Amino acid sequence: MTANWKRRYSFRLTDDDEDLGQMLENVPDSKKSEMIRNMLKYAYRMMNEERKEKKELDELKKALLDFKESYQLQHEELLKELRKGIKVAPSQSATEGEEREGVVSEDAIRNSAQAFLSSFGGIE
Repeated sequence: MTANWKRRYSFRLTDDDEDLGQMLENVPDSKKSEMIRNMLKYAYRMMNEERKEKKELDELKKALLDFKESYQLQHEELLKELRKGIKVAPSQSATEGEEREGVVSEDAIRNSAQAFLSSFGGIE
């Protein structure tokens, strides 16, 4: 059975590889090939894991951005609905000493919406 890939490879260490050269000098000749092969396998596995993790992180970032955008749109829609359903009085009307039933100030709406969103870790 013949392999479809080349079984022998050779390479040379460069001046920048002094640490590798010193490490290999401490390995018996009969074990150098196996050690280099294991190091290559390890490096290959780590590269693939890093690539996979990067892809997963990118997908997670995209999902978070999509969620944030959806959240902001829903926040705006909620504010629109609140403004449509409630008669809004100017902020100063409470200082007149007269509270009218069914009328809520703009500040009260904003503060209530902000408190609601903050309780879910929303926009500060």
